[in-house]
Amino acid sequence: MDGSGNSFSQLNSMDVQSFLIDHLSMSDGTAPGSCVYHYTTADVLERFLADDGDFLCTHCRSLNDGGEFLLGAGHFVDYMKDRKWNQDLMARVIQQISGFAQYDLSMPWIFSFSWYNDSLSQWASYTDRIDGGYAIGFSVSKLIQLVMARTDKANADNNYPVSTFYLPCVYVGIDDVFAEFDKFFHEHMISGDVNSAQIDDHLVTEVMCKALMVAAVVKDRSFFMEGESRLVISANSEEAYKRIKSIGGRARMPTFVKEDVGPLRDMICSVIISPHGKRDSLFVNALNLKRKYNSTFNIKFSSSPYRG
Repeated sequence: MDGSGNSFSQLNSMDVQSFLIDHLSMSDGTAPGSCVYHYTTADVLERFLADDGDFLCTHCRSLNDGGEFLLGAGHFVDYMKDRKWNQDLMARVIQQISGFAQYDLSMPWIFSFSWYNDSLSQWASYTDRIDGGYAIGFSVSKLIQLVMARTDKANADNNYPVSTFYLPCVYVGIDDVFAEFDKFFHEHMISGDVNSAQIDDHLVTEVMCKALMVAAVVKDRSFFMEGESRLVISANSEEAYKRIKSIGGRARMPTFVKEDVGPLRDMICSVIISPHGKRDSLFVNALNLKRKYNSTFNIKFSSSPYRG
């Protein structure tokens, strides 16, 4: 039960995550919920702090679970049918989704964060087993500022190369997925009437873009404790693919944060040292990088007893 007498079964994932942030996260000098955390190895910290630091997004089909997108896409198809959208519109969107499922590069690119700053599963999964690593906290308000700047650019230029969203993941079996889709479409109004007898190519393209966005954040309930939110990028033109970098055999889509909100390092509010690995060396590394780049982030040690 929460303080109001409601059982958790009546809450959605964001309500439950808010409770967990308040009660299970360690204090790192930031307001609860003001940061999201990226767990990573020690060498990545300086890449983020450098003048050309950036979020490098992974293609949807290259994620650890390549089938995630198909789960979200299937729920979006059910959503359209339940809302009785125009039959021709649905048929064309379903046809395109089926095509995208075959490794089409137009599928979204993703960079993941966790709401939790001292998660055992995240430490074990995303830091080095021997050397440890960091949970790097990024400002949520800065992420939203980035998305708003990109949205303004896209609205002013139909040829702007990418669409950018920052969204919490939706968990099937915990969240009301259809209600979350309704909320998304209400907040990101589309230009035409999806229930109209007449549709045009522009509306199909617009719905398809947004379908890709929402499909990219739908996950099975078994992943709930990751507390994930995602920066999601969709390429709108061939110009976007000129940005791609290949790192470790995987294609990455740079976000070009610096273009719109300044250096990525200005987004970093907190650096938490893993509970395992070479903790003293990790601390010295973070402290000296903080001095090198004249940064203001807080440095804290994980309070978990986990030692690898």
